[in-house]
Amino acid sequence: MKSLSFLKSYSLLFIALLLSSTFLKAQVDCSTPNGILALMMAGAITGTPQDVDNTGSSTLTCTASSKLFAAAQTTRNTGCESRIKMHIYYSTVQNALSNLPNLSTVSNWAMPANVKKVSATFVFNSNNINVYSCSGTIPRTGLTQGQTVYYRWAKEIAKDNDVDPWVWSSTLTFVVTPAVAPPPPPPALPDLRASGMNQLLYCKDGGNVGDGTFTYHALSQNFCSSLPQAGFTASGALPATFGSASGTPIMKLDFPLPNIAFGIKNFGTANAGASQVQIFKGSSNTPVSTQAVGALAAGASTTVTLTGRGVATVYRFPGFDGTDSRFCYVKEELNHTFPATLETGGYKVKVDSGNAVTEGTTGESNNQRTYNCGTSVIIIGN
Repeated sequence: MKSLSFLKSYSLLFIALLLSSTFLKAQVDCSTPNGILALMMAGAITGTPQDVDNTGSSTLTCTASSKLFAAAQTTRNTGCESRIKMHIYYSTVQNALSNLPNLSTVSNWAMPANVKKVSATFVFNSNNINVYSCSGTIPRTGLTQGQTVYYRWAKEIAKDNDVDPWVWSSTLTFVVTPAVAPPPPPPALPDLRASGMNQLLYCKDGGNVGDGTFTYHALSQNFCSSLPQAGFTASGALPATFGSASGTPIMKLDFPLPNIAFGIKNFGTANAGASQVQIFKGSSNTPVSTQAVGALAAGASTTVTLTGRGVATVYRFPGFDGTDSRFCYVKEELNHTFPATLETGGYKVKVDSGNAVTEGTTGESNNQRTYNCGTSVIIIGN
């Protein structure tokens, strides 16, 4: 019987070698015995595996490469690939893994009591269609720092209507590294930011039309739509250049601009002491308003109010635009100036402008916010 077993082993080896050198030139069919033999011939892993001894990883992760076939094919074989499952068997007892190849020759084989396993990945590598990346993480439970762990890679191959063959690596070892403590939480700091506004800006935001004397520039449609419909009075008429609309009145409204409430919020995790806020108009570096802000608890909000915006002088051409409330204009004077109250450059709000509050690098980097022309009302607190 020993001689028959010996001859059988060499016959299988010969067939497998023949598959590796000849049949793998064509796509292997792993639903056949020859295909299963081809998978077995590749072994469990190839090259030098990596573990916590030589990677410095903070987790007990082992990685390795595994070939699908001993001789590479020219195209990816997903049918054979899907038959592979990778595992890592490990123990703290030196000889506990030695009999696993024998145990795995029967279905539903049982692990020894002092052996554990984890599932590992078997991931396709587009740079080498025959070499797959494998990774498995061994839990620290029951292990202590400095302890030696013995482990083996195992490749389980699904075989139809038969016992699944297993291919094993040699026994490898690593020493349990110390667990890396999580980084300490960031220090609790306040984080003051501008957080919204409650008015629309009086600003140019579109094209222009001319009446032969003056040029009228379109204002923000959001702003125009917010104006009252009543209160416009006739101020001249459109000239002949407006064709069928010529002779229709130019309507004018002097609209007192309401105060703007700018929101200030502490987005941080600690209370913020008293500070100040500066508001700049357009590109000017001179604030139009500097205001004190009281202490704010973490998550708390307040507002500062910009007053004295003045009057917006607005024009409409109902004979040209109809009754569409989205269209209104500001007049450019002959010397190319505009009303001083125009807010085309928007507003810049700088919180904690005196640097009275320690916020850290991140908190201090977001202390400034610009509200541009066309900006819709932003709910205070956002």
